Amino acid sequence: MLNERLFLLCREFDKNPELFFKTLFKLVDEGLTNFRLSILGENFTENLRIFDNAKEKLGSFVDHFGYLPNKVDYYNVLRESDIVVSTALHEFFGVAMMEAVYLGCFPLCPNRLVYPELFKPENLFNNDDELFEKLKKILQSPISLKSKCKINFSTYDWKVLKFEYLKILIE
Repeated sequence: MLNERLFLLCREFDKNPELFFKTLFKLVDEGLTNFRLSILGENFTENLRIFDNAKEKLGSFVDHFGYLPNKVDYYNVLRESDIVVSTALHEFFGVAMMEAVYLGCFPLCPNRLVYPELFKPENLFNNDDELFEKLKKILQSPISLKSKCKINFSTYDWKVLKFEYLKILIE
């Protein structure tokens, strides 16, 4: 069930944050402010200027910013969120995105890397403008999230995968 405001979650603290924040700045400039924001993850590199700009421009929307050392707190933030956005330029499987979707988030991901194998076209964007338009549409009509992302997570369960791995190793 959607809250009065949508809760956006960016799990990719270190993966192309410029696109994510640029998109949010544009949404706010257009008056779309019915969201709360959580930016989760560790910052292993120097503090990028974009994070300072984001804190300044989006500070009133931010509930969480940075690393949550307690897994329970981390999962609670995922559970409370409505949308998870990835702007990653590199990804091997998308574990963080899958965690968020498993806990009820609607994913928006680039139409590249592993994401087309995991998600439907409505969850993918091809360019910066399409990410903006998809987020804008969701913020203007949150009811569109009622059709949450449906994934058969049992496909990734070890009970299923171990036999696949055994077959490969035996051959």
